[in-house]
Amino acid sequence: MALDGIVGRPSLGTPSPSGDITASTWMICDDAGDHAGMQAAEVIVASGAKLEIMSRDRSAVPEVMAMNLVPYMRALQKRDVKFTVIYLL
Repeated sequence: MALDGIVGRPSLGTPSPSGDITASTWMICDDAGDHAGMQAAEVIVASGAKLEIMSRDRSAVPEVMAMNLVPYMRALQKRDVKFTVIYLL
């Protein structure tokens, strides 16, 4: 399985100096629940954007557990990331 998708909502604020469209709110639909989703989440929140991680499983990241999960959760909890579990678009 792989990461299902990453969806971003374009920011309506000031455009970036390079003219790129930036997104201020993102949703990761992570069907696999592994490191790829968590790594993408870290990059997104590091940019200052808001993030919601959605999983159809009953836990947010079932393939990443124990000692591997702790650093991801610490980084994401500081940035007020929303986790939605047991939900499918």
